[in-house]
Amino acid sequence: MKTRTANLFKDMVTIRLTYGFHDPICLYALQIGQWHYVGTLTWFWTRRVRKMMRALRRRMYHAAMIARPWPVYYICSGMDCDGSQYSDAYRFDNGYAAYKEIAASYASADGPMGWTPCTFMEYRTHIPYHYDLALEAFENGHPHTLYPH
Repeated sequence: MKTRTANLFKDMVTIRLTYGFHDPICLYALQIGQWHYVGTLTWFWTRRVRKMMRALRRRMYHAAMIARPWPVYYICSGMDCDGSQYSDAYRFDNGYAAYKEIAASYASADGPMGWTPCTFMEYRTHIPYHYDLALEAFENGHPHTLYPH
């Protein structure tokens, strides 16, 4: 059972949400120092509130990643439009620099790509690679099908 507490309308009303995986979301309000049961949300509002909580957690995670003042490490991998598969490790001075670079790389991507945060040891031991899948397919006798590594 999880509990979230929020202040609404500049400390006029404080509400608490309690929910679990299969439990309905229950609302409690703080009045005169005691929590009082307000009601249970219907299935529609339960789904909406859970969806909002997931989105909030995701935004908080990204905000925390951007606010990091120390070096961060990422592994970038993907495939371009010519059938070339690649992977490389990158070091950024801080989270904001990483955010700007990653956003710019997605804007100019030729195909599917992804950035994965990694530890310093993963960054140091990562072996970068670049495979030309179209050339490999031609050499192996099946130029019409690309098999990624």
